[in-house]
Amino acid sequence: MNTTNNKISFIYQCYKQNLAFVKCLDNVRRHYPNSDIIVLNDFGNDYREICEYFNCDYTYFQDNNNVHFDVKNLSIETVIEKYRKYLNRMLYALSKTNSEYFMRLEDDIKIKAEIYHIPNFDIVGQLNVYGNFNEQTNLMINMVRGKSQDNIEKFIFNCGGGSLIRRKAFLDYASYIINNPKMLEMMYLLNPNNFVTVDIADGLGMLLYGCTVGRSMCMYDNTDGKNDYKGQQYSVVNQYKRYYNMEIELSSFKSYLHKNKK
Repeated sequence: MNTTNNKISFIYQCYKQNLAFVKCLDNVRRHYPNSDIIVLNDFGNDYREICEYFNCDYTYFQDNNNVHFDVKNLSIETVIEKYRKYLNRMLYALSKTNSEYFMRLEDDIKIKAEIYHIPNFDIVGQLNVYGNFNEQTNLMINMVRGKSQDNIEKFIFNCGGGSLIRRKAFLDYASYIINNPKMLEMMYLLNPNNFVTVDIADGLGMLLYGCTVGRSMCMYDNTDGKNDYKGQQYSVVNQYKRYYNMEIELSSFKSYLHKNKK
């Protein structure tokens, strides 16, 4: 695994979407042949050979810490522990690269070209989901940031798939929040749905921690899921689950990779 100071690395927590997984990695390598790709397998299909083919750092975990939390059926203690466990996995992944930014890959993310516009924010993106926090959470963000409680500004979470996150900002945030469970309790008590997925929790936590959020011109906002980005000058698009549940025969594909290894 090379750890040269590339500007962007990629972190991919995968599970069982065979075809989407392969297509995602293939698209990254077409445009970022030498960047670090760190794959964290969440007790899913074993993609070791595929990751070797695409020159990824690969770790297979023997337990599942799903990034989507069933907050309706989990206690606050369990939710917080699961989120802290996820953050520790991210710290582990980020120890394997020294890039300035990392991108959170997901099965429906497509890299179409090199990213040519990275504005100076801690979080850049996010392309597929704009999600307003609930009213109480927005009030808390305003209070923490020194704004009046009657400010109508609505904050958004920008840490989902395809987002660029400044590595140092996330390392600082994760190290702080792991050791500060009271802040996680507060985030939960504002609304348990703040922990429905880790990207929502990351977005809220990083906003409260003081991180900055912005948008990139070359990232496609595919909120409506129409995938109508053809011909546009976008570097990163969300294919909106285009290849979900469209499986390939994994053993045959591994054999193909072995025979055609570069």
